[in-house]
Amino acid sequence: MAKQVHGNPKRLDAVDLTTYVFADTGASGTVTITPTVDAAGLEGGQSLFMDIGTGSSGGYVDLKEYWIINKSSGQIQVANSRENAALNIADLTASGSAGSGTLYPNVHVGGTIFVGTGGTVYARGIESSSYQVLSNVADGQLLPYMLGAVSASGTTASGIIKAYK
Repeated sequence: MAKQVHGNPKRLDAVDLTTYVFADTGASGTVTITPTVDAAGLEGGQSLFMDIGTGSSGGYVDLKEYWIINKSSGQIQVANSRENAALNIADLTASGSAGSGTLYPNVHVGGTIFVGTGGTVYARGIESSSYQVLSNVADGQLLPYMLGAVSASGTTASGIIKAYK
C-alpha cells in the first residue's frame, strides 16, 4: 500500500520534458547527442526511453527504459538497470550502432502534479515499475496521485508543475 502524505507540499517545480535527438550509439551504452548540446536537463540516475529511428538495434532495445550513468557535453552513457546506474556499472554490451533517434527523459516527481494545458500524461506511480497513460487530462487539473515519474514519451500535456515535500 502506498504511503499517504499529509500536509501541504513544500516545493513546486516545473517539469522539464525536453527531448533530445541522438546521432549515434556505441559500445558500453555511449549515446552521442546532436547537435552537441549541453544536456543540462539530464542527470545521472535519471531514466529515459530511446526511440531508435534508423539503423539496426546493435544491442539497444527500442523504447526500453535505460538509466543514465554519467554525461559529458554531447554524450551520455546508459545502463540497463537503475541499480547498475547507481553503482556506475556500464552493463550494456552493444554489438554495433543503433543509429539515430530521440531520447525521451523521465522526470522524477515524488508527489502530485498540476497540469496547465491538458492532454495525455504518461506517468508511473510512486511504487510502480511500469508507466500508464492518463488520457484526457483537463486544463488546470491537479492529479491527486502519488506519481514517481512523468515521461516525455507520450506526454502531450504541458505546463506541468510537480508538488512534493
